[in-house]
Amino acid sequence: MKNIKYVIIACFTCLWCGCYQGMLFEDTFLDDEDIMLYDEKPFKFDTLCEKTNGATILGKRRYLDKREIALMSMLGQELIVKESVLYNMSYNLFIKLEKQGLFKLRFGIDATDYDKTDYRWGKDGYYDSRERMIFFCHESLIMSERVLLHELLHVFQCELATVRPTVNNELFMEYEVLMIYDIIQQRMRGDVRIHLEGGNDNKVYADFIREAALGNYTFNKELLRKLFNDFFMKKYSGVKPNYEPSFLFYFLGGRVVN
Repeated sequence: MKNIKYVIIACFTCLWCGCYQGMLFEDTFLDDEDIMLYDEKPFKFDTLCEKTNGATILGKRRYLDKREIALMSMLGQELIVKESVLYNMSYNLFIKLEKQGLFKLRFGIDATDYDKTDYRWGKDGYYDSRERMIFFCHESLIMSERVLLHELLHVFQCELATVRPTVNNELFMEYEVLMIYDIIQQRMRGDVRIHLEGGNDNKVYADFIREAALGNYTFNKELLRKLFNDFFMKKYSGVKPNYEPSFLFYFLGGRVVN
């Protein structure tokens, strides 16, 4: 197994023709930041969640009720136990909100039938950064790991990497979250079918995801910007993004150098 790992790393290093920093680091992923240790006082996901009672907000939008909050919190706890990076980002978010005296994350259902021109049309869920609230678009999706993980990544993107949603950057934010989603899936499940850029058939993208998940090499910001732009342009027919992938920088932590 070790030999296979070394071959993969060697091939990837050649692929990027020395674009990475040559020095191997200890794994300085977000895992190794200044985070509460697991064995000191384990962080619970439901600490982040405001306990709501299912009250109607407006129209077909409502808060989750206590039973739904409990079920969704159990799923969130499973996620942060399976993946230490999610644990650490959740804890960092809790500390940030606590220091700022802000309310906790809120969760709700939005069954509104939106017009196709609305950014919420056709989505399984979305994060309202103004309200710091995750909406699921159907009751059944409360227990969807895929939907909860995706929307939590948007929370971390906005609150920890301080990316501000605008009309012009929504597509870029979504793409950045999907890239990080792929990295997390690779970390949690190993060789998964990557759902962006033609999946594993796109060797350049797939190798980047695996290398980002392995946590061995450092990346410089210029290279990450170029990779993000190249992957985005390939997917969206040459459209060049005007976007700084700050969440990607944050997520890779100490592995990113200027």
